[in-house]
Amino acid sequence: METNQDDIVHLVEKQDNSVEEIIKVGLKVHSEEEAYNLYNQFALSKGFSIRKGNKRRSMTEPIRQREFLCSKSGYHEHEDIGKVKKFNHLETRTGCQAKIRFTIEKGVWVVSYFNDHHNHHLATSQERINLRLGRKILDGHGDVIRSMVAAGIKQTSSYSFLRKEIRFENITFTKQDCHNFLRIEREKLIEAGDAQSIINFFKYKQAEDPMFFYSIQVDQDN
Repeated sequence: METNQDDIVHLVEKQDNSVEEIIKVGLKVHSEEEAYNLYNQFALSKGFSIRKGNKRRSMTEPIRQREFLCSKSGYHEHEDIGKVKKFNHLETRTGCQAKIRFTIEKGVWVVSYFNDHHNHHLATSQERINLRLGRKILDGHGDVIRSMVAAGIKQTSSYSFLRKEIRFENITFTKQDCHNFLRIEREKLIEAGDAQSIINFFKYKQAEDPMFFYSIQVDQDN
């Protein structure tokens, strides 16, 4: 069975079990990016995250096999108990065996192994927004956030508006993602360096803090 780029795009747009039906041994894609995106979208539709696994090379090929794993695969190596650590991170790996393996044949990536059995809880539709690789602000949503904040609407209000419009179970970003998006936008405005950028930056600040005050005065050339 073979897919082309249009098939991959179609899979990326759908968030149901149809992705599961198409992943099987023998499936072919044409690049590492397509292979990764295929498994990542499948993972998001099921409720788990992935990470990159082993990469095998041969004498004649720069890459012969590539694996993508469930993010809970394996275990962290035990560290020296006498070593003082700044932070104690929560152990999240469970030794899950779920993974997909692609074998590269003349530039074509072929699924040679596929295991979809997990030993842990899979995220529900409401919990999937917490999956790191599934969180993103689409261009259209970013335009709405920028426009609302520029009009003096608080970022929390713009997020609440989008969450209602998109429906909570379908939203692809959190309130923190919205905050980070606006911070990056402000940094871009400042880097631009022109007067309008500074004015826009003040508008952002005023939208965040009603007590923030600014005024401008122009010369004869406006």
